[in-house]
Amino acid sequence: MMQQPPPGWDPAKCQGGGTPTFTGADVITELGNNHAQPLFISMHDADAGNQNWDHTFVLPYRVTFRNWVVVVIAHVHVKRQTDGSYHQFPGNAYIPGYANWGCPTPQFVLTDAPQFNPAVHTYNRAVRNAHWASDTNADVALFSGRTRYPRPT
Repeated sequence: MMQQPPPGWDPAKCQGGGTPTFTGADVITELGNNHAQPLFISMHDADAGNQNWDHTFVLPYRVTFRNWVVVVIAHVHVKRQTDGSYHQFPGNAYIPGYANWGCPTPQFVLTDAPQFNPAVHTYNRAVRNAHWASDTNADVALFSGRTRYPRPT
């Protein structure tokens, strides 16, 4: 079995030359200490065949720490219950540009996620890679550009 490399900053994705001198865990601690609001919220369905959850809210946060701007992507999963209600629970969080690392989504993120409502959180599922977003422009800007990767302030 091949061993995965240790977590670390990907110099090809970090902008401005160099890489941060802190870890992903440091960024999550900073996010918890200075709880920013998510940049926007998006939601997509789980992959076909996934039995663990039905939908995922994606909440990106911008964290400024030690002269770097870093984005944390946190997931909150949604599972339909047998009584028709929906249960939301933490997924994982990761940092674009910080390879081979992730952590459980911090509990406070659950309060930032909206309560799932199938009448509101809907989109054209016939369109490949479509999803719901609270701010489509911000969603496209973050995920289509390099602004999701670490950069100096």
